Amino acid sequence: MSVELPDVLIDGYRRFREEILPGKKELLEKLMHGHQKPWAMVITCSDSWAIPEVILGAGPGDLFVVRNVANMVPPPDEKESEIWAAIEFAIYRLQVPYLIIMGHDDCDGMKASLGRPPSEEREPFLRHWLTYLESGKLLADRSFSKIGYRRKSVVRANVVVQLERVRSHPLVYAATKTGRMTLLGMVYNSEGGLEFYDEEREEFLPVPLD
Repeated sequence: MSVELPDVLIDGYRRFREEILPGKKELLEKLMHGHQKPWAMVITCSDSWAIPEVILGAGPGDLFVVRNVANMVPPPDEKESEIWAAIEFAIYRLQVPYLIIMGHDDCDGMKASLGRPPSEEREPFLRHWLTYLESGKLLADRSFSKIGYRRKSVVRANVVVQLERVRSHPLVYAATKTGRMTLLGMVYNSEGGLEFYDEEREEFLPVPLD
C-alpha cells in the first residue's frame, strides 16, 4: 500500500536539511553517539503550542522531555510505568540535575477534566488518565482560589501535586536529599510569562529576568 506523505512534513524536513542541519550536524552527531548531558528533565503537556524547548530557549541536548496530557505523573504504584521508566533513566543514566514539572494556562487536558468527562466507550484511556487530576482539583478548591478562576487554579495546583508525587518515589527522594537533583514546578501563563513555584511561600512567582 502506497503512503502519501503530507506536504507540511516534506516542507519541514526540507527546511531542517537546508537551514538547520548544516549548522548543527557536528553537535547532533556527538549527541547521537552517547554524549548527551541534558541539564533538566521536563515533564510537560502534549498541547502542540506549549513547547518547553522554545519557552526555555533550549537547543539540542539541553532537555530530556516527556510529554503527556496535562503534564501528569501517575502515583508510583500505578501501572503506567513509562513515565517512571523515563525518570529512572534521567537519574541513573543521564544524571540530570533538575527535574521540572511544567504546566500551562489554557490546558486542553484541564478543560476536558473540568468540563464534560470523556466517554467510557469512546475515550476510555483518556477518561482513566484524567482521574490522576482529581487531587489537583481538590487542592485548587482548598488553596488556590485566590488566583482568580478555577481553570488557572487547577493548572497550578496540578503542578504542585505532580511535584509531590515525583518526590514520593524513593529514588527521587534520595536524589533530592543528597543534592543530586532539584525539583522545580513551573507554569507558562496566558500572558506569555513563566512562573515558578516557591515552596516556602506556597505560591507561584514570575521567573526573574534580572
